Amino acid sequence: SKLKSFKEKLKQLNEQHEEIESSIIELIASKDELQALRFRSHCSRFFEEGKKGRAEEERG
Repeated sequence: SKLKSFKEKLKQLNEQHEEIESSIIELIASKDELQALRFRSHCSRFFEEGKKGRAEEERG
């Protein structure tokens, strides 16, 4: 069903998000703050795009 596949995608996204968060923490811990900040802003854009895409799908 559509709901099941949506929930599965959401679960995968959440797992990816957790991986990204821990990567950011590791980068910051390794004193590579500039790279960490760049990576975080890149990821933020990625997730914003994803949210926009989902919002458009829901409206459509």
